Amino acid sequence: MVKKPKAKGNKFENDVLRQCRVIHPASYKTLGSGNSKDDKGDIVFKNYLIECKHMKDFTDGQLKGFFKKVSAEAMQRLIDRGGDIKEGLTPLLVFKKNQRRPQVMFTFTNPHPIFMYWDEFLEDLK
Repeated sequence: MVKKPKAKGNKFENDVLRQCRVIHPASYKTLGSGNSKDDKGDIVFKNYLIECKHMKDFTDGQLKGFFKKVSAEAMQRLIDRGGDIKEGLTPLLVFKKNQRRPQVMFTFTNPHPIFMYWDEFLEDLK
């Protein structure tokens, strides 16, 4: 039997994946998503590696930690494939507090994190 927090996380990952596939049908869940010591993010969507988190609440430190982890995993996937750093996956943290809209945390050229609502981020990609 799957524990309640794990079931909540799985449902959230599946919801995010479903939304990604509307834009990019080849999006997929990573092998062992969240279950493996070799875990490398939860979802690959276009050129993004997404880590999904659905919790009751988050601290700023937790969000930064989750984002740091997915950033390192995106870099590790690149190294594992022997790719060129300029063509790596961009890390995204998609997170949701209970009873709230999902948000996304990312950085591009700005060293400071950027926050948006997930649905608005997806709309901008269309």
